[in-house]
Amino acid sequence: MSAWLSFLSSHARDTGSLCPKRKDDVRLRSLGAVLDGIPCRVYRQSADARISVDNRSGSTDSLVDWSQPVAGVTADSREVRPGWVFLAVQGSRFDGNLFIPAALRAGAVAVLTDKEAAVPRTEAVEVAASEGRILVVPDIRWAVARAAANFYGHPGRELTVAGVTGTLGKTSVSHILYSILQEDPSHRPPGLIGSLGIRYCDLHIPSPLTTPDAVTLQRSLAEMNAAGVRVAVMEVSSHGQLQRRVDEIPFRLGVFLNLVAGEHADVHPDFDSYVRVKARFLQELAPGAVLVFNHDDPKVRELVLGEWRSPDPDRGQLVFSSWRPLGYSAGLEATASQTRGKTMWAAENGRRSAASPSLLKVRGLQLSLDGSRFTIRSGAPLPQVGGGERPPVHMECQLSLLGAHNVANALAAIAAALALGVPESVITGVLPYLKPFRRRMELIYRGEFSVLDDTTGHPQSFVALFSTVQLLQPRRLVLLTAPRGNRGLDINRANAATIAAWYGRLPLAPLLVTAAWDRADPANRATEEEVAVFREELVREGVPHAFYPDLETALTAALQQVEAGDLLVIAGTQALDSAAELLRETIGVPPRR
Repeated sequence: MSAWLSFLSSHARDTGSLCPKRKDDVRLRSLGAVLDGIPCRVYRQSADARISVDNRSGSTDSLVDWSQPVAGVTADSREVRPGWVFLAVQGSRFDGNLFIPAALRAGAVAVLTDKEAAVPRTEAVEVAASEGRILVVPDIRWAVARAAANFYGHPGRELTVAGVTGTLGKTSVSHILYSILQEDPSHRPPGLIGSLGIRYCDLHIPSPLTTPDAVTLQRSLAEMNAAGVRVAVMEVSSHGQLQRRVDEIPFRLGVFLNLVAGEHADVHPDFDSYVRVKARFLQELAPGAVLVFNHDDPKVRELVLGEWRSPDPDRGQLVFSSWRPLGYSAGLEATASQTRGKTMWAAENGRRSAASPSLLKVRGLQLSLDGSRFTIRSGAPLPQVGGGERPPVHMECQLSLLGAHNVANALAAIAAALALGVPESVITGVLPYLKPFRRRMELIYRGEFSVLDDTTGHPQSFVALFSTVQLLQPRRLVLLTAPRGNRGLDINRANAATIAAWYGRLPLAPLLVTAAWDRADPANRATEEEVAVFREELVREGVPHAFYPDLETALTAALQQVEAGDLLVIAGTQALDSAAELLRETIGVPPRR
């Protein structure tokens, strides 16, 4: 277990011995192979030529040379090199069509677009169009995913890709599952793609997106496959689904955590729209896949079971989807038994009927300052990835992570690991040694006072945080928080209202609020309106607070306020990502490794 402890302390242990060394290969495919299955036609700036072409049938149309080699594909014109295909995507900030001339000058052999009217009228474009090198497709975002998968050889078909989706908990569940697979000899080395980067073997590649763009995804999966990875765990965000980044990835294992209203209101106009996007995950499952789902979430349960068993209008009977559900239930309804900082929780067993899924349940959950203890049972066999079932399980578990919400996160990861065939002894051996992941209920300092850092940006995550703080029983809670940047007014009003609801239940000192305008990147910079509505809600609810435009000033004020026995909590999303490092520098704590 020493190697395991080393991994947990650094999150980047050297596992190079687990992966075979390989030489960098130069990947060349024909244009016809890269565009296989993508309907396209030649673009003309004049209206008299709209020539449909078929790259799948070996068309000999003189305008298009399907045999020419392609050395790369990209949707970023800055990456284009001679022999590459450029896919012009119209994004929220930039229109890729405007960069078509630059891509052609850089040596693009072909350009794809779905916005003919947006293609610039330049001499370089006219020449390329006359040579049949600018092609029009029906949906450019899908074309990016398809072209990338074609270029890299559809690596998702070779791997077991486990997708983790939902509103809250994706990062924690993905890392717990990845950590379990690290210790299972039959699954080493696993891969991981998510908000904390791309990891496999001895590599850690930072990623700015929870779900990277389609080209990065397919390239990463191909590199994992070449390195000997057989299971790749990845977070699947609603942004990634909406922008079709995960198209062409057949998930053999899915994990559906929850659906919470109010999240990503900047992208989804309402909750129903958000649910429709998340529901695409069910269509992205490979035939015969196993879907682990949160049976405690009513919307997830309704969505999953409704899709799994739908009525046949012709025969008047149930029709079952090809994928197989595996439910999990943490049953986190508090009972009246609470003693000395320990809260008892309960969950009941259930049996599977012919038209109900297997169900994994928690029994006898005990929460304490050391983490939690609980039993996991299933009343029926559990479906396995690749076919078949494993016998019912009975597992005694000890988890080092704090909070009831982490029990639910661990249960989701345990269910996924069981579906992958991981032995129960491996799972129970890993759980006691898990350490908090970065900014996920992370205790970053313990001395005369303590400091807890958490990525908190939703009312439910604030509830989970405050419930855990109650167990810690600090003398006083000093809370430093920030409005969510570029996420809209409703979520900020709701977060402030949740803080206010807990104000009388916790020993809260006057609140410290920062916009972190000195540290937040443009995508996560709070507007003045978002800051105003957050503060107005606190004032309306009678919560005293001080406002600091800059993070460094707010941290200085927090450290001046904290006293012996206090707990300083840094609670917020991306705007506070650098707070822990700043605080460590100030109080002289070594940086996280």
